[in-house]
Formats: sequence, structure tokens, C-alpha cells
Amino acid sequence: MPDKLEKFDHKYFLKNTPALPGVYDMRDKNDNTLYVGKAKNLKSRLSNYFSSEQSLKTKKMLSKLASITTTITYSEKEALILEQNLIKQKKPPYNILLRDDKSYPFILISNDKFPKMSSYRSTRKKVSGKLFGPFPSYLTVTKQLQLLQNLFKIRPCSNVFFRNRTRPCLQYQINKCKAPCVGLVSLEEYQNDVNNACDFLNGKSQHVINNIIKQIEQNVAVLNFEEAKRLRDLLRDIRELQEQQSVEKSSGNADVIGFYSELEVTCFNVLFVRNGKIIDHSSYSPKYGCQESKQEQLEAFLSQYYIALAKNRNFPDEIILPFELKNNIVIEDTLKGLANKKVTIKHKLKSIRQKWLNLAMHNAQSSIKSLIDKTKYCAIRWQQLKQLLQLSIINHIECFDISHSKGEATIASCVVYDHNGSVKQDYRKFNINAAKQADDYGAIYEAVLRRFNSENNKTTVPELLLIDGGKGQLSAAHKALEYLDIKTTVIAIAKGAGRKSGLETIFYDNVTLDTTNYPQAFLLLQEIRDEAHRFAITAHRKKRRKIKQQSLLEEIPGIGATRRSNILKFFGGYQGVYNASIEEIAKIKNINMQLAISIYNHLHKI
Repeated sequence: MPDKLEKFDHKYFLKNTPALPGVYDMRDKNDNTLYVGKAKNLKSRLSNYFSSEQSLKTKKMLSKLASITTTITYSEKEALILEQNLIKQKKPPYNILLRDDKSYPFILISNDKFPKMSSYRSTRKKVSGKLFGPFPSYLTVTKQLQLLQNLFKIRPCSNVFFRNRTRPCLQYQINKCKAPCVGLVSLEEYQNDVNNACDFLNGKSQHVINNIIKQIEQNVAVLNFEEAKRLRDLLRDIRELQEQQSVEKSSGNADVIGFYSELEVTCFNVLFVRNGKIIDHSSYSPKYGCQESKQEQLEAFLSQYYIALAKNRNFPDEIILPFELKNNIVIEDTLKGLANKKVTIKHKLKSIRQKWLNLAMHNAQSSIKSLIDKTKYCAIRWQQLKQLLQLSIINHIECFDISHSKGEATIASCVVYDHNGSVKQDYRKFNINAAKQADDYGAIYEAVLRRFNSENNKTTVPELLLIDGGKGQLSAAHKALEYLDIKTTVIAIAKGAGRKSGLETIFYDNVTLDTTNYPQAFLLLQEIRDEAHRFAITAHRKKRRKIKQQSLLEEIPGIGATRRSNILKFFGGYQGVYNASIEEIAKIKNINMQLAISIYNHLHKI
């Protein structure tokens, strides 16, 4: 049971704490979890918090401490798993928290007669084709697909698009596809390209090179010099690629963890090595973390990265660290159960693995330097903004923008910024209904009113409200806030002559502000306004596209809500319907051939 006292009495608590493995949950006076940790010996670990020198973050956390709950486990391994489950569940503010990202992407080569090559995200359902990966990021997959398409010219298009072609598309014109859709390549040649692509993805580039050399010799022997020239060019491209990668002959699947800390800011860089080649890297800079030593920080990161987020992880054979951890054996044993294979943790390295680690360490250090420089730059911008508006505190800015097309599909956006940049999880968008078409003033009034209504008033009101517009929009925002009896600073940023960037006018209480001596504040306001505009126009285009797609189908006699829904679900959207043949449309439930012809003719205006 938690020990709740007006002021936490750690001496009384430690007397009754067992010297056993387990998990501890530190809570504040409102019973909210501050920090979750695990220990081989709870009594010893918790005693350290109240006897040794602590970092500023730990002292701040202990100042809020009101109670500690402990859970005893049979082993340190059980404590490690329980700790990560509690961290994922409670999201304590003083633990290292990594984003629960999506599953890893793959490259899929389909089982069609002329296979297509595309990215693929989920592995939960059965898929028809060969999967290669997983890759650490979607960007890596995109780069690999571009490379393979340039080298082997395998089609990237959907089957619906492929079946309905009567002439080669743009991909053929720019020499990135051989146009199998209209028979410009033989099945044998195309399948050979697919096989080479598969070998290349499996890391057998030398095998691909040997095959191409054989094919060149065969074509030369039968005087087919044109094909021999094409294969020679392909061979040259692959060899150039190998030289660009400049990776030493090596093998191994490893995650290499770089670590660097400065000014209480820590960065972890994960270098992904597959088949002996560095394919990508990712940097993580956790916002919090009360671990004192670098060993504790690295162990907390590994636990979050590989245990709490295990379902999203592509486990390597090796994890390479910059230094030894006390709990290497416990972590290895835990990972073995999660990965269903042995995962070795290493820190004593030779030759190429030491080079990998040096690179990861360098990346971590570069990320920290960039982060510190960015933090200093942001501090200057916010300080200038306070001076410009003569405000003592600005911690939170919200910006509103309106987007529509001649009054159609009006959307209001609200973006949020703090000293660390954009806070995207707090972004909002509003479908504007009450305001008249093309009434920007009414739209701003409605958006501000809905954002700060009685229910939302429970949240913090920003110190500064920024409106994209002129005096009219500024007045509309003021009216909405007055109606809600909310007081905060409101300014507007209006586009300048010719709508050119850098010529904007800032209005504050209907007075134009001179930003000449505050250039960084002006740039900050520009950045926030541009982000609000981007968010608004993206949402508006999506809404307008949806309306357009639905209205085109609604115009067809005999197509009601149910049939329209079935059509869009069957083809995955309007583009799929547009590219479909009459026979494919007729396959949809409750769509006969006559209606399919009517749909096809209407969409193609025949």
C-alpha cells in the first residue's frame, strides 16, 4: 500500500521496504505517477534517492513526491518487464518515453504474372508475394524502391491501373518501366529482372553481377549487341552503387547504439546494419529521464526501445553498445523471450564493428550539438517576441487560419507552439458551418468560439493568440473572446503587398507594430502562421476531394448512399473507380452490367 504523508517520510518508509527485487511507483499528492523504476534490491535502490547527490531533474521530482508504491517480483527479469508495462500504461513524466511508432515497412514483390514492386506496412494478414525487410523507416523503403526501379525497371502501378492501359504511361517515357502492360517486354526478360531485384534485396549483389556478365556474353555470342549494351549499362550502374556505399566486406545484422550527453541533454543514435551494410539510422532525445549515470540512462533506453515497444521492433542478432551495462545478462535473457532468438549484447569490439560504433557516437554528438543550437536560437526568438509585445511571459501560442475555395468546404485550423516548437498532438481543425460562405470574419469568430467554449476552458488558455488576417479577423477573434469572458493577448498577421513573404503587417490592438528591431520575433510569427496555413489547406483539400468524389457518384441515376459506399470501398477511392473497367465495376454487389456501363460512361463523359 502507498505511504501517503503530508511530507514524505523516507526514513519511515525505508524501514519497511524489503531487500527484494521489484518495481517502485513514485506518486505526487494527487496520486499521479511521477516515475516508475525497477530494482534488484528495492531497499538499496530507494535508499540511494535520499542519500546521494541528485541531478536537478531528480531533485525536482522528489520535491513533488508524496508516496511510493512497491511491487515485489520473483526475479529482476520479471521486474524489468513489469516496469516497462507500467511505463507504457501510465506514461510517467520523469521516465524516458519513446513514441510507440508504427510497424516496420517492407518491400513487396507481388505474385502476378508481371509482378509489381511496392511498399507494404502490415504483416498481420497474409499477403500474396515476397516480402523483403523489415526496413527501419518508410524513407529507407522509398529510396530502395527508387533505386530498384532505376536499375531493374519493375512496374510500381496498381493491378487496376495495369490492366486498363492501352498505351505506355509516363514511367515508360522516363525509362523507369519496360511497359509490360502493353507487351513491350517479354515475360522471360521481365522475370529475369524480377529475380535480379530479389537477389539484390537479399544482399546478393555479386550474384546479380555474375548473372548479368553471363547474359552479356550470351548476347554478344548471338550478335545481339543492343541487349548486351543495355546489360552493360545496368552492370555499370550496380558497380557504381557498390562504390558509393563504400562498405567493407563484412557480415552481420546489428543495431549499434551511440550515446552522447551534454548540458543534461541526452541523445541515443541507433545505427541499423543489415547483411553487413549500414541501411539507416535514427536519433532519439528523450525529454525526461531521472537516471543518474550514463549506464542507467542507456539501460532505460534499451528497455523502452526493445521491451516496451517490442511488437514494433525488428530484432537484430547483435546489439552493440559503447560501454558495458550491469544488467547485460538480464536484458539479453528478456530479449531472447521477446525475439524468439538469441540477441547478443556486445561492447568489446574490433575492426568494422568499432567503426560502426564510432559512426553512431558521432551521429549522437552531432544531434546534441544541433539540438542545443536550435534551443538557443528558439530562446532568442521567444525573448524578442516578449520584448516586441511587452509581455513578461509567453509559453504557449495558438494560431488560427481559414481555408476555403470560394466559400466551399471551409476549414479552420488551430496550431499550437511552445518553446520546443510545434505541439502537433494539440492541433485542431474545425468544419465551419454556422458562418456564411466566404465569410472569413464569421469563420474566425466560430473557430475561436468553439476552441474556447465552456468545455475546453478547462485547458490552459494561451498567453498569445495569433490570427492569420487583418483588422477584421482580429476584431472577430476579440468578439469571440469577449463573449466567453476570456482575457489574453491577440495579434493578427496580414499578408503584405503582392502577398510576398517578409512584407507582412502585424496588428496589435488595431495598431501596426514595427518589427524592424525584432527580426527573430517576426520570423517566429511567420513560421507559426505558415504552419497554420499548411494545416488548414491540407484539411480543406482533403474535405473538398471527398465532397467531389461523392458528388460525382451521387449524380449517377440509381446510385444511392449504400451503392456509393460499396463502390468506394471496393476500389479504395475515386481514382480506383475511375481507372476500373466496366467488367470490374459489374463485380460489385448490387451493380449489374447496365448500371456498370452507366457509371463508366458518366465518369469518362462518353
